[in-house]
Amino acid sequence: MPTTLVYLSGALGDLLLSTPALAAVRHVCAGSTVQLVAPRALAQLYPQLADTFIDSDSARAAALFGPDAAAMLHAAKVVTAIVFEPPASALARNLRQVPNLVVHAVDATPQQCVAQHYSQFVHARLCAVLGDSLPFVIPQPRAVAPQPPPVVPFAVVHPGSGAPRKTAPAHMLATMCHDLHGTHDWQWLIVGGEADGQAVRAFRAAFSRPATVVTNPALPELAWYLRHAQAYVGNDSGVSHLAGIVGARGAVLFGPTDPQIWCPLGATLSIQHF
Repeated sequence: MPTTLVYLSGALGDLLLSTPALAAVRHVCAGSTVQLVAPRALAQLYPQLADTFIDSDSARAAALFGPDAAAMLHAAKVVTAIVFEPPASALARNLRQVPNLVVHAVDATPQQCVAQHYSQFVHARLCAVLGDSLPFVIPQPRAVAPQPPPVVPFAVVHPGSGAPRKTAPAHMLATMCHDLHGTHDWQWLIVGGEADGQAVRAFRAAFSRPATVVTNPALPELAWYLRHAQAYVGNDSGVSHLAGIVGARGAVLFGPTDPQIWCPLGATLSIQHF
């Protein structure tokens, strides 16, 4: 069976907003094997989007940029490559040197998106390159319950983000959590990644209710927490994008970025500004 190679890079939020395009690729490539070269997050959250995965940080992925690409692709029976890269990128140029390989370069760099939601932008660019009208479907991520799972109603707050300028002041996040909590009997879980230490400490200092820190949960477990939370509060971050996709209810605080382009998918999260 022929193989279609798909290459996608980016931060978690960009990857999640690109999943409707990846689902469209899966749809149009129903008669072939799909090999996805992407960050590990996609393999963990979306095993249904490809038959095989290659970590974009691995040596195998790096080989796509060098002289061994042809041998690697021919061994895997790759006949088509769809790369979410500009046509003049190093990867696209190198793959065009591979004999008998059809290369589609989808220029979906965020800087090009100015007038529509980024997920729609990526999907539209893919359709234009392939010359086909493909369905826009938001695929659901894999969710795995932590062990042991929480036994009381809980709410989730993610006080960090990918950049300090996108991180709302801790007191604003705390006030929003207090307002959502009201008279509910919820346990609050503070989700923190490797780079969120300072934001977590600032939020704990500003938040007067008891809270438990959940540090670096596996992404399928994070999807489960967000799907089952009574409420969610966060910044413009990959975690908030995951919250939107799984249908979490709550609010996301936006600062310098445009929510018309970057708001989480779904209709359950309200957008606030700081």
